[in-house]
Amino acid sequence: MGLSERIAKCASKLRDDGLSDKVVDSTKWRILDIVGRMFGRAGHAHKRNGGRFAARTFPKAQARSAPRPDDCSIAGAAFVNDMSALVLEFDDWRPHEISRMRPRPISMPDRFRPRSLHPTGMFGTFGVLYAVFRRSRFDRANTANAVGIGGLLIALVLCGEVIANIPAMAQDYPTRPLNLIVPYAAGGTADGIARIISKHLGTSLGQTIIIDNRGGAGGLIGAAVLTHSPADGYTVGVLATAHAATPPDRSSGFDRSDVTAVALVAVVPGLLCVNSSVPASSLSDVISLARAKPGQLAYGNPGNLTAGHLAMEMLKAQWHVDIVPVPYRGGAPAVQDLLAGQIQMSISGSSNFLQYIKNGQLRAIASTSLKRSTAVPDVPTFSESGTSGFEMNEWYGIFAPSKTAPQFVARLNNDIAQALDQPDVRAFFTTIGAEPQNMSAQESDAFFRKETDRLGKLVTDLGLKNE
Repeated sequence: MGLSERIAKCASKLRDDGLSDKVVDSTKWRILDIVGRMFGRAGHAHKRNGGRFAARTFPKAQARSAPRPDDCSIAGAAFVNDMSALVLEFDDWRPHEISRMRPRPISMPDRFRPRSLHPTGMFGTFGVLYAVFRRSRFDRANTANAVGIGGLLIALVLCGEVIANIPAMAQDYPTRPLNLIVPYAAGGTADGIARIISKHLGTSLGQTIIIDNRGGAGGLIGAAVLTHSPADGYTVGVLATAHAATPPDRSSGFDRSDVTAVALVAVVPGLLCVNSSVPASSLSDVISLARAKPGQLAYGNPGNLTAGHLAMEMLKAQWHVDIVPVPYRGGAPAVQDLLAGQIQMSISGSSNFLQYIKNGQLRAIASTSLKRSTAVPDVPTFSESGTSGFEMNEWYGIFAPSKTAPQFVARLNNDIAQALDQPDVRAFFTTIGAEPQNMSAQESDAFFRKETDRLGKLVTDLGLKNE
């Protein structure tokens, strides 16, 4: 329906309400004048076309009070066409038509299409018309007043509809399956955590959770996919300690500022283990051995800037020892070489070591957490072993693109918290030595920002690079 048809339809309604032809005719031109002046400057380059548009649409009104061409440009006229559908057609209100506004389109979800005007929006709509009717002269001062009042109330129309429908939008979410990106290969700790949580999360949301493993580049490939995904609440991902420690780098495609935390789900203390053939049963023995054989001992690095890597480099820096790092793609391959005697030690999650500690192939030396790990309560912490304040855990969280709507983040956080309370989830966490967390989205995001600052400084101080 074009502008002329819209205005004609509105005029018919106004006449049915008992308004005189004079008032109706004045209203037609006033709507064009007000909204055209509000948005007309955006199309200043097409000022003449704008003037011709007004003349063709309302020739009689144009003769009575012709606006300057730049007061009603192509952009202003186009906006009026859409605005008339919003403000004037009370019986067929469609807020999704906002998406066709110019000069700055606004994207609205398809489901955001209420059938009737909310009372708040109706108040604003009649307020606009009231402000229009009050202006019977077309002088500049009165037009400015009408623009101010009309513009304010038009804003009330739009804001009233959006605010009124936010709860409905949150209740409707989600309406389709969600993608959960895991930036590591299947079978690892992050993958296991993601899969057991997604089972319960999918049930509570009433939708399928699709696990998308995007391993590579130490977890940066999957993280980059997450940050470049639409912020619509339908794509989330697992991030870990290494992502907070990774310095901003455009070449990697991942920037820590482009994500927001949904929920911190697990903290996994690391274990320093040595091959049973290594003559060391305590941290002091390891330090003494490393000093006696500088550069001759090697440790398995489970991944660049992972907690295991950072913890070993912290240990080396604090005790001034030379232990050679050997890079691996994950903790499991490093453990295999540790069992074979190719390397002498490694720090990784306890789940990688437990069965070999029990059968005597490996020896646990110390835990990287401030408190003893529930998985190996007999193993002392680094702090208890003489390295005061030492803490470097691997943590895992669910994150979303930074501009994801807060109500969607809150819904996910609530349902993830329920999943973490399930008996099978807690049992799984116990087997991998993970400690479940219970934080709000705001607390989780604050934790992530704090870790980003702490680990970023540590990486700089240790001279480590994202290679």
